[in-house]
Amino acid sequence: MSLLDLYLSAIRRKQEELVHLKNDLARESDKKASQSAKIASAHSAMSRTSSLSTIKSKASEIERAQKELSNIEKKIADINKKIASKEKDLASENKKYYDEQAREQKKQLEANKKFQQTQERQMRSVNTTLFRNSHEHDEIRNAIAELQNLPDTITVLFMASNPTDTNHLRLDEEARAIQEMIRKSEYRDAVRFESRWAVQPLDLLQSINEVEPTIIHFSGHGADNGALVLQSPSGAAKFLIP
Repeated sequence: MSLLDLYLSAIRRKQEELVHLKNDLARESDKKASQSAKIASAHSAMSRTSSLSTIKSKASEIERAQKELSNIEKKIADINKKIASKEKDLASENKKYYDEQAREQKKQLEANKKFQQTQERQMRSVNTTLFRNSHEHDEIRNAIAELQNLPDTITVLFMASNPTDTNHLRLDEEARAIQEMIRKSEYRDAVRFESRWAVQPLDLLQSINEVEPTIIHFSGHGADNGALVLQSPSGAAKFLIP
């Protein structure tokens, strides 16, 4: 069990104890009100009668009620003291919980930052092998021509990305044109065409590891500083700086 779980358990326990104490306080307060009402009723009865026996009886009733009222007030004071102590304990447990939560969040943020830095370094390394042709096919045509002289199977990985906040590109037509050029080539049986769509930064390494391509062709937008425009999980543009 983590420290957060321990602190949370202590907080719940203190809250339950406070609930019980406040219920006890409510019951004693009801008793106090009842005894006060008895005293008031007895005084009223005494003021309306001239009978000595009735006056004596009501006086005794008032005395008993006052004693009970005194006991009740002592209990109420004791309960209020316990409530104040429990509230102080609860505040202390809450502080421990939130302090530990802040420490855990800081550790997680640091871990995420290190992971992101590692991923960015790997992406920059991968980026140096990517073709940056967004609209034209000249590089692919030349590459296919060179592949025709190779006897082994060649794998072409076509990666495309068109984030929702960028201009729409006809990427499917570009992929179809490349596949058509491969089909028309003499050595088409030696070329394997793989495609990945709506590419996000983490997809690059994963796709390369899965496909092990000979050639990588990226189709999409690019920035003036040479960055590729991929997309985030939400579909927005995500720049991959070389």
